[in-house]
Amino acid sequence: MAGGDNYFKPGPLMDGNQNVGLVDGYYTDMLGEWSAKYIRESAATGQPFFHYAAFTAPPWPLQAPAEEVRRFEERYRKGWDDIRQARDERQVELGLIEQKWKLAPRRRLDPG
Repeated sequence: MAGGDNYFKPGPLMDGNQNVGLVDGYYTDMLGEWSAKYIRESAATGQPFFHYAAFTAPPWPLQAPAEEVRRFEERYRKGWDDIRQARDERQVELGLIEQKWKLAPRRRLDPG
């Protein structure tokens, strides 16, 4: 589970059977770069290969580089409920879902 607690300084990682040790960088980007490298190397052999990349994703606290947060900051100021409603309306408009399929009530978790 290393890497799940901090996207910027994930704990010790493994590369196959080799311990890579502590790494420093944005975990999601590192996994993508490593994946692309392995795919290029394997494709060059002309042999079939299997690649599995397990990207860290929520429900851990989502961490993103500051420049990515800034890109979307204004959009999300409207709040989750307004964004959810607009996305539902857009899906109806695009014909992805039928208007008769009503947006489910938002379920609020009771912390108690």
